[in-house]
Amino acid sequence: MYSGTAGTGKSSFLAHFADAACNRGERVLFCAFEESPSQITRNMKSIGFDLEHWIKKDLLRIESVRPSQFGLDMHLIMIQKMVTAFKPKIVIMDPITSFSDHANATEVKRILMKLVDFLKSKGITAMFSSLTPSGTPIETSHVAISSLVDSWILLRDIESNGERNRGLYILKSRGMNHSNQVREFLITNTGVELIDVYSGAQGILTGGARLSMLAQEKASDIKAQEDIELRHLAVENKRNILDAKIAEMRAEFAAQEAANITLSSQEKLRSSQLSADKAAMRIMRGSDVGKLSTKRKGRSK
Repeated sequence: MYSGTAGTGKSSFLAHFADAACNRGERVLFCAFEESPSQITRNMKSIGFDLEHWIKKDLLRIESVRPSQFGLDMHLIMIQKMVTAFKPKIVIMDPITSFSDHANATEVKRILMKLVDFLKSKGITAMFSSLTPSGTPIETSHVAISSLVDSWILLRDIESNGERNRGLYILKSRGMNHSNQVREFLITNTGVELIDVYSGAQGILTGGARLSMLAQEKASDIKAQEDIELRHLAVENKRNILDAKIAEMRAEFAAQEAANITLSSQEKLRSSQLSADKAAMRIMRGSDVGKLSTKRKGRSK
């Protein structure tokens, strides 16, 4: 069951459900108690659902009957006959609260209990919409059948910062885990679109406030990225300067090392030359001594 105040999008969700079922090849019986089939198909076409296409394929049947036309028991009999003849997998009733205008809550609950039991016995999935009157708690089922349904989704208006947005949350869903978040949704020209929850220091933001905060976060992310890139550039520049200094020091060291090698070679050459000169002088001196000895011997004779 979808419940909510007027304008929260209950019929749009029902149309979404019907379109998805028909896409799977399942038959859908849509019982409308406030709008005609032409109104429903026209309105749903504006949000991207071509229900007439499924009607022509005999996958969707829209039956429009005013609650005031018959008594509650006759409505029950008519729905049972339509289900038996059309054999749908899905039955949609929009809205069930229309019956409460012509009968008391006890009678409405009695008929709906019989209908739910009948549909369950046939293995048929039922989806109801329930209008919550303005000024009443949104978690109150106006026709008191909350205990009959397995899943109950609440649609609500979220008013903040001078604008009205739509939100939903799952009040209960028997036999399965489910989210406890309030989700913002948009009704677009392609159906219902769920918006990611934005929760920050200011709480849950919707609509323009959410977009504004997302824009601020995006700008902050861009600035942070730019700061990171600037820091990378600064580090790269320092690395280049350091590499240049290291290269300069290496060149200076290589020059000094080459000069040292040259000096060492020159010193070795000078030392070698000096040794050669000393050797030559010794040889020359040795020859002079020999000649002098020969002369002295000749004179003695």
